[in-house]
Amino acid sequence: MNIFISYRRKTWPFTQRLAERLRARLGAKVFVDTDSIDDDDFDESILRHLRSSDVFVLVVSEYTFAPERINRESDWVRREIREALKLDLTIVLAMIDGCTPPPPDQLPDDIREITTKQGIEFYSVYFDAGVEELANFTRKVLRQRGRPLWLRRWGWMGGAAAVVGLVIVGLIVGDVIPIGGGDWEPTVDTTEPTAEVTELVPETLHPPTTEAPFPSPTEKFTRNADWTPQIKELDGVAMVLVPVGCFMMGSDDGKSDEHPAHEQCINQPFWIDLTEVTNAQYGSTGMFTGDNQPRDSVNWFDAAGHCENRGARLPTEAEWEYAARGPDNLIYPWGDGFTSAKSINYTYSGEQTAEVGSKPEGASWVGALDMSGNLWEWVSTLYQPYPYRNDRRESTVDQTNPRVLRGASWGNPVSDGRTSFRYRDTPSSRTMYFGFRCARDWSPTD
Repeated sequence: MNIFISYRRKTWPFTQRLAERLRARLGAKVFVDTDSIDDDDFDESILRHLRSSDVFVLVVSEYTFAPERINRESDWVRREIREALKLDLTIVLAMIDGCTPPPPDQLPDDIREITTKQGIEFYSVYFDAGVEELANFTRKVLRQRGRPLWLRRWGWMGGAAAVVGLVIVGLIVGDVIPIGGGDWEPTVDTTEPTAEVTELVPETLHPPTTEAPFPSPTEKFTRNADWTPQIKELDGVAMVLVPVGCFMMGSDDGKSDEHPAHEQCINQPFWIDLTEVTNAQYGSTGMFTGDNQPRDSVNWFDAAGHCENRGARLPTEAEWEYAARGPDNLIYPWGDGFTSAKSINYTYSGEQTAEVGSKPEGASWVGALDMSGNLWEWVSTLYQPYPYRNDRRESTVDQTNPRVLRGASWGNPVSDGRTSFRYRDTPSSRTMYFGFRCARDWSPTD
């Protein structure tokens, strides 16, 4: 498999790391012009590598589309993008810290189509998750080999959407994000790949297919009741699966920073911890001892670092709220009315945390426990006004501005335990009210 990476020199450290991971992860041949290429040799050298490539990866940073560079016809990045578009290569954007291309009308005519291509967000804390998403994407490319070129291209054109976060990230943090385009999908040839594809794709990249015992998490769910909670132990930690779907984020009836209520769609399934991270899982105790007590007194850096060491990440703010309330837009994880038996808050906590999972009646629609009370939970997201957009609020470069916490704690009133309630503090802040849970991207092999 051949991958061509286009980048600006200022992003060389990121590009070098990405190339090394892709080589190791896929056994791919990755072309990066580590040696300067003369303009006189451009057609001969660059086109040769582009024409032999399966995938064109464009590293998108704040420098990529700088007007003083991209508007020059001789600009290398522009020329590489233009040639990749002409060759009809599969194109994916590797977006550093959530950077996206500018609107089409701010780009030269010959490369405006780049804004319709899908992208994957890369953040330093979740770099490996981004690599995994890119690897999954390239596997899809290989499955298209052997089909006519005009059929190969359709599969990578998506409708306009945002994550976070992702993703990320949500997260969301590491998700494939369609930057633009439409939802049209023509009928394609579904014949088995040719022998040539078998030679190109290692057998390990094609795990055996098994019949799913429950609805696919990639189906869009519109009602909480249509989803059956699925719990699985991943790397020794119980996690619950969250399927794709849309919900109304925020509340017009809540505090001002919850306004306005607005639709958010989670376009990639993800896993989230069944409970808050415990003292036993963390390896030490905070204010409250006991192996099954949630680990308190952690700051945002502690939480993000623990999740990363686990091969996971913090959930985005959108992912957290969606896992708590679902498409039904519940006020509390269990429903729209408060019940004392389902939450650990100031009135009913005895002024301390409770063991995780001690209020099973308070489970959310995906089965997540303790999402109302016990401890505030750090999420990956910078605290910013709504509506929630892909506006760099998932950046890991910013290490001083407040980050969001969700879910309230044992020391908070009932109203703070609503699914839409937001709190924030500086990322270095540690208190006996702060804890966290981790999330990780879903894979069909999970």
